[in-house]
Amino acid sequence: MACIDLHKKPVEEEEKGLKESILLNHIERKWINSRGLGDVFDFTDDEIAKIKHCFLSLDDDESGAVGIDELEGPLIGLGFYETREEVIEMIESVDDDGSGQIEFGEFLTLIRNAENS
Repeated sequence: MACIDLHKKPVEEEEKGLKESILLNHIERKWINSRGLGDVFDFTDDEIAKIKHCFLSLDDDESGAVGIDELEGPLIGLGFYETREEVIEMIESVDDDGSGQIEFGEFLTLIRNAENS
């Protein structure tokens, strides 16, 4: 799974925080796996790290969420959607908290749904 960095911004600090959160997440996942419950995970640790990197590259305002203004250009430009309205519908389909933004957990849902369709 590769990510096209469409915004080319430095992410050193974000990557440091990401590595720390991945380590904690890895420890938690290892504990769950050790109890035979690993099949509840949809993504491996490496996949989550790559997806998080992609997510951070889209998060122009570094808010921890991506919205229509951050997603419209890349998604239409890459041919995933044709109109702004389609992108809005996609956001609404995974926006569990109704914020109008996609947080990382919701982004994982979006990726999971895309892989399953």
